[in-house]
Amino acid sequence: MRPILPPVLQQSGRIVRRQTTFWDALPTNLEVASRVHFMGKLEAHCAGEHYDRAGLFDDHPLLTDYREPTSSLFISSRAADPDATLSRLAQLTHAFFDGWRPLERYLNADYPPLILLAEGYGMLLKGPASYVAACATALARDDVRVDPIVPGVTRDRPLAALCFGRSYVTVHFPTQLLRVDAASLRSGPGVGQELV
Repeated sequence: MRPILPPVLQQSGRIVRRQTTFWDALPTNLEVASRVHFMGKLEAHCAGEHYDRAGLFDDHPLLTDYREPTSSLFISSRAADPDATLSRLAQLTHAFFDGWRPLERYLNADYPPLILLAEGYGMLLKGPASYVAACATALARDDVRVDPIVPGVTRDRPLAALCFGRSYVTVHFPTQLLRVDAASLRSGPGVGQELV
């Protein structure tokens, strides 16, 4: 069965408390927050306490990093205009991940990308295989030569993205449970519901 959030939590609201293994979400027009417990957390990001909608997704751009093999992209020629090339890669990244991931997440952290593009050799970035392939195509349009891409190992784990607006937690499913219950002592929507 595909895990889903209770309907009351899918509406707008705000995150009133964040901890390592749970977030308390207070939907608009309710007085009782619901606590969303998660185990098997891979990453979390809070973009602010208010959110316009919430959902639990088993198919989401955030999960691409975990579902695909990781590939490295090495270049072996210079970019004619490193700034323009880097800007195009940033636009590609934004479109590829629907705005959920920045280019900086994938760039070689050990060497400034503008210098690497100007010098014309070395590892430019590392990421999911389909994203790296899209970057290679974009670089070829800028006449930057890319070395053959060798994919890494494919991960085979069920995953989900729990999103509250642009805030999120990525977690393993279904081996770990996600549970929603009332955050206060008063009873309220979502009390004790397990999502498996």
